[in-house]
Amino acid sequence: MMFQIRRYQALIVGVVFGLLLIFTARLQAAGVVAVCDEASLDAALAGGGVVSFTCSGTITITATKVVGANTIIDGAGQAVTISGGGAVSIFQVNPGVALTLRNLTIADGLNVGPFSQGGTIFNDAGTVTLNNSILTGHQAAFGGAIYNQGGTVTILNSTLTGNVSTLDVGGAIYSSGNVTVTNSTISNNRGHGIYNYGGTVTVTNSTFSGNNTISSGAAILNGINGTTTISGSTISGNTAVNGGGIDNNQGTLTVTNSSFVGNVANGVLGGSGGGGAIVINLGTVAIVNSTFANNQANFIGGGVYNAASVTITNSTFVGNQAANGGSGFWNALGTATIRNTIIANSPVGGNCFIGGGTVNGTMNNLDDDGSCPGFTQVTLAALNLGGLTGNPAYSLLLPGSVAIDAGSNGGCPATDQRGQARPTDGNLDGTFVCDVGAYEADGPLLQ
Repeated sequence: MMFQIRRYQALIVGVVFGLLLIFTARLQAAGVVAVCDEASLDAALAGGGVVSFTCSGTITITATKVVGANTIIDGAGQAVTISGGGAVSIFQVNPGVALTLRNLTIADGLNVGPFSQGGTIFNDAGTVTLNNSILTGHQAAFGGAIYNQGGTVTILNSTLTGNVSTLDVGGAIYSSGNVTVTNSTISNNRGHGIYNYGGTVTVTNSTFSGNNTISSGAAILNGINGTTTISGSTISGNTAVNGGGIDNNQGTLTVTNSSFVGNVANGVLGGSGGGGAIVINLGTVAIVNSTFANNQANFIGGGVYNAASVTITNSTFVGNQAANGGSGFWNALGTATIRNTIIANSPVGGNCFIGGGTVNGTMNNLDDDGSCPGFTQVTLAALNLGGLTGNPAYSLLLPGSVAIDAGSNGGCPATDQRGQARPTDGNLDGTFVCDVGAYEADGPLLQ
């Protein structure tokens, strides 16, 4: 009897060990691409696992690669480009499957058709990770580079540039799932950087620049029930009809420790051309410790145009312009709550315009032309603002600025845009009070 039990135990151990070997092989079995051509890539991809390269070069594919098992493709140590040759899309990721692309350039994917999805990747409820890689030159109707259908996309230390949505719906990424962008650049895409339709987007320490759209929100369109969170990032040089940087349209948007510089809302007809940096059509927006500089609207609201709900805390608006008013801030409808904020130096159109709604601006705010209700009016000279510096860019408070120690500690963030602790005794009068604006002047720190 004891002998039989031991036999069964040995059998079970053997089965478990065998399963572990199979599982490990599934995750780790390597396919090595020794010759940079499609046949070698196909052979290495078969069955998933880790694919590596001992060659450098461009692999031009003639058929989309369907990823049906967890796969890592890693070009480390080589210079590898996988190209669609301007003829086919690159990858389709099946539901529940994970694809990781590392140390690669993925170029020139094309998904044809009036409603095509994803020039590089169609992610069908899978998990896609892009690490230290470049996606460029891709085109589709929706999601020029990536179409994320209810899945998860993570972008780390990567660049998505020069991609096109022919329907103007997500030049780089269209997503109804989860997208995380960290230490990455999304630039020069046509039809939005990211189009977020009901999903979640988290952007950290990244740059959106030079993106454009013939609609709204060139960097990011945060659509119906979408949630977008941006921190430590730069939104610059983007162009749209409305919301040169971002359009918040029935979503929730939070911006922290970031800068919006040189974005343009270029619309000229029928009420377009509003919100050089951000247009808020519907939904809720919170802006904290952020700088808006040199943004432009051809019509109204050079910095922010609000027709819903916005809270602005310890932020700086400087040098923005709008042809017909509200160069820094325009409130059309809804509610705006503004505290510890500077709006100044608007070359045309005045700093603020209140066309409707409710603006609570009585909480330690400063402007230099008296157009912002509830703000304390000071001169531009008294503000003594320095030029833009840092990344993300911020405007210094130079010694003697009336903004130093002029804020309220109630509701003041624990740090400034740079991550430096607040409050300090910036004017050396023995009291520790938060400064107005995104920058906290150096001084002894309240311990």
